[in-house]
Amino acid sequence: MIDFENILTDTNFVSDPFPHFRIYNVLPQEAHDDLYESYDKQFNSTVQPHGAWNKTLANYTELWAELLTEFWDSCDTVMSQAQKYLDTPSNKSYITTGVSLAKHSMCDNPGNLIRDWHLDGSSKFVNIIYYLGSGSETHGAIELCHMDNDPDKFTSYPYTKNSMIVWANIPPFNHRFCQANTIRKTVYTNFAASDWNAHV
Repeated sequence: MIDFENILTDTNFVSDPFPHFRIYNVLPQEAHDDLYESYDKQFNSTVQPHGAWNKTLANYTELWAELLTEFWDSCDTVMSQAQKYLDTPSNKSYITTGVSLAKHSMCDNPGNLIRDWHLDGSSKFVNIIYYLGSGSETHGAIELCHMDNDPDKFTSYPYTKNSMIVWANIPPFNHRFCQANTIRKTVYTNFAASDWNAHV
């Protein structure tokens, strides 16, 4: 469904404010729409945050099982491209440590911060967020900032359906989220060094 090797290339690479990928029209529209319409039902399924992927543990539809398995199995390809483009260490091996369906609720004041500048958990080297939507979403941006440069300058990406962002979750590459006019529906994936347990 997603050709990570070909989409994590120069075409979708952005260097400012720090290296990352921003990809649009990730899936065929029909597949995206089917996933979006069935998201709430799948959201209540079992989430497998760690360990070997076992799609039989959750009551996913065939399409959802295919998508989530693909995210889970993308580690080698994603991290190979991350080492090339995103300044992640080249002397490490990596494992998938999470694939989940993550929501941010709507609010009365779209555009307000959900959470200010931060890094995710220290075990996570690279993160992926894939956005599903109806096309009517506004606000709800993810914002990126290189904290060793001017913290008042950042790049803001609006909540755009069928789009993806991939970035290295390493200092000083911080991010934050703003609230949208509707519930934001995403698939969230992250990868860690294969020896990460030794440092927890």
